Amino acid sequence: MYGFAAMASKWKYQQAWVAVTLVIAAFGMFMSTTGGPIFAFVAICFAAIGFKAASALFWPIPQGYLDARIAAAVIALINSIGNLGGFVAPTTFGFLEQTTGSIEGGLYGLAATSLLAAIVIFFARTSPRGNALSTSAETLPAKKPLSHHALKSDPTGAAS
Repeated sequence: MYGFAAMASKWKYQQAWVAVTLVIAAFGMFMSTTGGPIFAFVAICFAAIGFKAASALFWPIPQGYLDARIAAAVIALINSIGNLGGFVAPTTFGFLEQTTGSIEGGLYGLAATSLLAAIVIFFARTSPRGNALSTSAETLPAKKPLSHHALKSDPTGAAS
C-alpha cells in the first residue's frame, strides 16, 4: 500500500493507480483458482494487497474534485453504497458457489467485478463539463456591502 501511495503521489493520474491495483486484485483472485493450496494462498494475498491499496488510493479522488459544499454528503453516499457490498458480495459469492458447484465460481465473480470496477474508475470523469454552470468565485457576482442607507424607510414606511 505504501509503495502504491508513493508512486501515485509521484505520477499524478490517481484513477490509473486505482485501476492498476484493482487489476492486481482481479489477477490474484483469478490465479487463486489455478494452483494448489499454497499457490492459492499467495494469490489471495496479492489480491488482498490490490484491494487494500485500491481502497487507500480511491478516497482522495472524490475529495479532489467535489465542491466543498457537497463533498461530505457525496462521500457519505459513496460510503453507504460501498457498505452494501458487505451484504451483496457474500450473497453473490454463495450464489455463484452453489450455482457452479465450486468455490471457483465465486472467485471468478470477484475477479470479474474487480475488473469492471477498474474499468469504471479508469474512465470516470473527474473534472466538470466545459459548458456546465460553474459556481466558482470568479463567475459569481460580487456582493455589495450592506450599508445603513439600504435600510432607510421611504415615506410610505416600506424599506428600500
